[in-house]
Amino acid sequence: MPPDQIQRCADVCKLFSVYKQRHIIFAFKFMRTANRKLRYFFKRADDVMMICYVDVTIPTFRCGYNGKVYAIYPADTKKKPELADYILDYPAFKEVMLRKHKRLD
Repeated sequence: MPPDQIQRCADVCKLFSVYKQRHIIFAFKFMRTANRKLRYFFKRADDVMMICYVDVTIPTFRCGYNGKVYAIYPADTKKKPELADYILDYPAFKEVMLRKHKRLD
C-alpha cells in the first residue's frame, strides 16, 4: 500500500471527523493461483493513521501471504507495526465470498 494512498485515506477520515468513532481498515487480497488459495486480510490501522496528521514520512505497507504486515520506510528499513486483525462482521460480504469460492472450486 503506497504512501499516497494512505495519505488519501487519512484525508477522507478527516472528512468524517464529526463522528466520535471511526476506524481505518487496511484490506489486503491475495489472488488464487495454482498452489495458493484466495485469501483476505483486514487490519485495523487507526494508530498508524496518526502519522499522517503530523509531519512525518509515511511508510509503504506490505502484507505477506501469512498476514504479517510490514512498514517500509524510504531508508530501506522495515518495521513491523502492531496492526490488530479486524474481523469483518458484514454478512453480505461473507455470503458473496462464500458463493464466489464455491464457483471457483
